[in-house]
Amino acid sequence: MQKIEQLTKEQAERLPKFRDEYLQHGINCAPADRPRAEAAFARAYKAIGKEMVPVIWVDSPITASLCFHALSNLKFTDTASSALGDESEKLLRDSLWDSLRDSLRDSLEASLRDSLGANLGDSLRDSLGASLGASLGASLGASLRASLGASLGASLRDSLRDSLRDSLGASLGDSLRDSKIKAQLTYWWGQQDIYWIGFYKFCADLGVQYEAGAADRLDIMHEISMSCMWWYPRDGVIIACERPLAVNFDERERLHNDAGPAVEFRDGWKLYRVHGVDVPEWLFTNPERMSIEAIHQEGNTEVQRVMIERFGWDRYAAECGAEIVDHDEKYGTLMRRGRGEDAILFLKVINRSPEPDGSFRKYILPVDSELRPIPDPMNANENFGESQALTAVNAVASTFGLRGKDYASLLGAES
Repeated sequence: MQKIEQLTKEQAERLPKFRDEYLQHGINCAPADRPRAEAAFARAYKAIGKEMVPVIWVDSPITASLCFHALSNLKFTDTASSALGDESEKLLRDSLWDSLRDSLRDSLEASLRDSLGANLGDSLRDSLGASLGASLGASLGASLRASLGASLGASLRDSLRDSLRDSLGASLGDSLRDSKIKAQLTYWWGQQDIYWIGFYKFCADLGVQYEAGAADRLDIMHEISMSCMWWYPRDGVIIACERPLAVNFDERERLHNDAGPAVEFRDGWKLYRVHGVDVPEWLFTNPERMSIEAIHQEGNTEVQRVMIERFGWDRYAAECGAEIVDHDEKYGTLMRRGRGEDAILFLKVINRSPEPDGSFRKYILPVDSELRPIPDPMNANENFGESQALTAVNAVASTFGLRGKDYASLLGAES
């Protein structure tokens, strides 16, 4: 094989195009290519010495959880337990996941070592390591794994019953509200696995040669990622998901839609995200619920910021009835709404790092009414600190569990 000292001009130009092409595969919203996917499933089962099993197609991961719940409650047959057994998934994970990645890495390193010669380290870091790692591994991974995949998984775990009720209808929701439906997650993300598959595919395009078995297993994973979304391999059945109906990102490739769901599936399951922030569905479906009280009762600062943005900053300032207690150009503006035991203190701050459009985000930070340093939520034995004077620096310090003088001293030391 001819030595690769660096990426050619054509290869360097191909890299960002390849990255964008694979991102589009990762968020493809066309109907699943079921024959292509099922053929790849059969190859996967054959690779671990298993017979192919029936495939049940569903419209989203949340319906997959509902399907597993229904299968596990079948009382009239002995096939339920075998259908839900996870031996095949474990075998696939061991053979087509862990060993595949190890084999691909070994093959990649060996091929590059042969092709790059003595300058492997520098060339790999400068050309492949930097270019591929940033453009494919980290960048695609952030969009598909960290943004889309993690959001789906978190939503599945945290809001399964509510999502089922809202998505699948009130009557079905009523019957499910009190049931214990377990969120079914999977190692096999289909099209959202394309971020790591694309890395090795691009290397193959450069001329890297993989061991035959690894190349075949990589092709299996590639075929699945090109044809469907999440899939759940079991001993007696495979449950496979259709692709989403819609996926929306902002310019920084965070899940985002300020006019509706950021992700929507064909069965009606929706995820609402504003610049990556997980927000409640009612902000879009029942905006009349928005009020000053609702804003101040929200405990999540990021969600609260989105709520105020949708409410309108000028309207918020005019209607919240807050007075300025203290203002500091460096630390923000301490505001108070109400008096006595009902007083609500909050700090208005501006993020000094500009957004891509040049704007600066505004935040409302809820603080203790006496600016007592807030305890670490991970430490059950920690209590609120002593009260402090109502100043902006003490307010921002309290959100970090510090007193104002200590926080100011810390900033001075860091600068």
